Amino acid sequence: MSNQMTTKERSKSASSGSSKKIIRILVSYLFSFLLALSLLVLSVVCIAGYTLSEKYAKSCLSDSYFSGIKVNVEEAARDYTIPTGLDTSVVDNVFEIAKIRQDVEAYIDNTFKIRKSTLDTSVEEARIRENVLAFLAEEGVSTDAVNPEESEVELDTESVEAFNDSVEETNRAVDEYVNEIISIYQKRIKLAGLDYLVKIGNDYHKYFPFLLIISILVGIISCFLCLKVHHLPHRGLRYLVYGFSGGFMMVFLAPFIAFLNGFYNRLGITPDYFKEYMVTYIKGVLAQFMIVSQIWLLIAIILGVVVLLLRKKAMKSD
Repeated sequence: MSNQMTTKERSKSASSGSSKKIIRILVSYLFSFLLALSLLVLSVVCIAGYTLSEKYAKSCLSDSYFSGIKVNVEEAARDYTIPTGLDTSVVDNVFEIAKIRQDVEAYIDNTFKIRKSTLDTSVEEARIRENVLAFLAEEGVSTDAVNPEESEVELDTESVEAFNDSVEETNRAVDEYVNEIISIYQKRIKLAGLDYLVKIGNDYHKYFPFLLIISILVGIISCFLCLKVHHLPHRGLRYLVYGFSGGFMMVFLAPFIAFLNGFYNRLGITPDYFKEYMVTYIKGVLAQFMIVSQIWLLIAIILGVVVLLLRKKAMKSD
């Protein structure tokens, strides 16, 4: 009878130990998953914090972007010029690459700081006006009003008024033309959608500290509980390896597939220089996810080596 009770007790004890082991494993996997999830959230929080910033928006600019704006503005200016009867050469070499770069960066800076963007285009206005007036002079069109008192030729009042009205109308047309060309330039300087991006960024950065702290805390707590559940260190560390490996896969896989797919190259964005900017922007975001994922992979590898060393040590001690 005593032997029978002992066998039952041992069976019950083994069953209880087996149940606890299963629960411990399930709990460990749960915290391992939470760790991987916290690493994904941490990656998104940090990368979004940078890619929604002024610094990143400017880093995606290139010389070809500014050259593209110059070509686009000149083409639009010529198209506008042709119906006016002016020679299209009046808008050639008016806008310089260095000035375009300066104005684009100033626009980005003002937009992120929620300031009204005011571009100084006085030099460009003067160049266009000078070119137009020179062309009109060659065509025999006068742009200077006549003062009868200073004229050596005697003129009647009606002729003077008619002539001066014509000159005034010509000057108004010149001003309108100059303003339109400058308006074309100012529209091309702006990055489409930047206002929307800045709004998202400003809203996001309000919650950035909270999201960062939460993701870090969840990660730390998950690591602690994975270790706490197990008596032997290498067993708890094993689930940390799973967690960091899972974090690596979560952060790496989607951007990697996107790179292979190259969906951004098929975006129907015009003009070409702006499409190039957006492709650079998107590829930069994807690359950052892949770089961050390597950090989680490296930690997983280091922890895996530690697990093997501790396991060997434990086996020797047994």
